[in-house]
Order: sequence, then structure tokens, then C-alpha cells
Amino acid sequence: MHWPLVHLDDDSCMEVTALKGSGGDVQHFADRILAERGVRYDRMAMIPTSARRSVARTFQHVDF
Repeated sequence: MHWPLVHLDDDSCMEVTALKGSGGDVQHFADRILAERGVRYDRMAMIPTSARRSVARTFQHVDF
């Protein structure tokens, strides 16, 4: 696991956590984080890494 911390202002920070594991385990972790005192917002994005995926997807890179 790796979680960088970014201070947004005097009262707020943002943490990003990268996890590897089963979808159920990752979802359980996300649910536990949201239940922690002081957590105001959470968002989870799961990225499949299995070679067993039968549907190929193409993503376009966008520069901001």
C-alpha cells in the first residue's frame, strides 16, 4: 500500500491509497475508511488487472 498526503488548506488534506487485492477486500477497506471519524468524502475507483478479461478497451489520454 502507498498513500500520498496532500494538504489542501489548514483544515483539510487529501490522501490517496493504492491497493491490490480482491474486489471484496478493497471494497471492505473503502467502507472502513469512510466510517472513520473525520473522513468527509471518499471515492473509490477499481481498475481490473486480470488477464482473463475478454473485453478489450481503448482509452484516450487527455492533457489538461
